[in-house]
Amino acid sequence: MTTSTEKAAPKVDVASSTSGGMARAIVKYVRAAPVSVGLSIILIATGIITGTIATPATTGGDSLVWAAGVPTTIDLGWWWSPLTALFVPNDVVSLIISVLLALTLLAICERLIGSLRTASAFLLTGIVGILVGVVIQQLGVGLGESWAVGSAFDFTLDPTIGIIGALLTASGFAQALWRRRIRLITFAVVAMFVLYNGDQDNFYRLLAGLAGLGLGVLWRPKDRAKRRGRSSQGEARNLVALIVAITAVGPLVALIPPGGNGPLSFVQYIFEASFPDADTTLAACSDNFSAECDRNLALVSASGVASVLMALVPLALLIIAAIGLRRGRHFAWVLAIAVNVALAVLAFGTLGLGEITLLPAENDGQALEGLIWILATALAPLAVVVILLVTRTRFRIRSPVGGGGVLGGDRCGAHPPLQCRQSAPQFGRGDALSFAFEGVRRRNAGLYGHLGGQRVLVQR
Repeated sequence: MTTSTEKAAPKVDVASSTSGGMARAIVKYVRAAPVSVGLSIILIATGIITGTIATPATTGGDSLVWAAGVPTTIDLGWWWSPLTALFVPNDVVSLIISVLLALTLLAICERLIGSLRTASAFLLTGIVGILVGVVIQQLGVGLGESWAVGSAFDFTLDPTIGIIGALLTASGFAQALWRRRIRLITFAVVAMFVLYNGDQDNFYRLLAGLAGLGLGVLWRPKDRAKRRGRSSQGEARNLVALIVAITAVGPLVALIPPGGNGPLSFVQYIFEASFPDADTTLAACSDNFSAECDRNLALVSASGVASVLMALVPLALLIIAAIGLRRGRHFAWVLAIAVNVALAVLAFGTLGLGEITLLPAENDGQALEGLIWILATALAPLAVVVILLVTRTRFRIRSPVGGGGVLGGDRCGAHPPLQCRQSAPQFGRGDALSFAFEGVRRRNAGLYGHLGGQRVLVQR
């Protein structure tokens, strides 16, 4: 009889191993992005100290001593406000957004340009954006410009101003493809809020972004500055799709309370349903019924959630069209043109552009500016139509019968050799997998794939 001694397997504490891995990951992240983590800690601390984490600063209180704007920076002469406005959140929502952007976008900046330059770009672009914005507002108030007059009493506590400036500074050090993507997406989002919402925080962000572009040019090495990458057809499609998406999301931004104050904010009146009061209508029509009563009763019966949802249908169609344009779909191109033309016609009818008369006595700056803003609401969709017509050759992918629908993949339309000669019922399991892989292979042309354990280079 033989006996064998078996060594006991070592016990592994899964919980401690997981926590240890998370701890190492956190330490590694802090070392790689100390400015991002430090700014997040500062924002949480200042939110607690100033009380803005519980009560918004715009409601009043001692926290406005840190805010920037015409009343504080110029009227009261608080010279420190352009700096402190970058380190104090306005409320708890602003705190959450600022911390998230600091831990993501600002961390990307540190990877591209280093921690010291990231901190410098955050401060320089943020302060320049606020100072230039305040000066422009003050000049606008002196000239009677309506937006400047309307925002002359606003206050700004917004760390994202410096974050946007730092991101666009760092974009100059990214590769050509990512440089275009960062700048395109950032400016598109900021410009959308400036045009449709129009508050001074978004205006300061736009100026900080422009300052970041200039700072990136100064810091960027000369050899990299000479490299110019040409936009591909896919990038051009993404640009057009992004423009169409902005025209879809922009009206929603203008509808968010307290409403828009930008050049294109009048678009909210196209989608904002206005119905007469039910009790008032019934009381007025109980004794004297007329054609107007018939119209008002019809409007009262049509009010409700359904009318609001119907008003959002054009915006939903534009979002669908933007998704299709990104894939080069021809039907999405037709849909985007049709919806934008309808919006332009609707703007003329809803805003009464054909009935506007500018009297000589009213021919002042504010009246002309208001007229331009109203016209811009109708001309903006027409401008999108012009862009779509100019770029029509980039959206030629059509869906044959049974070829995946309007927004489906471009297996059949983009690759004529396939042309849907194989249909789903004709596939066996192996053939279907082969066809699916063929679509993936063509979509990821130029990347390395694995076929049967062998690493091959897929070329278009």
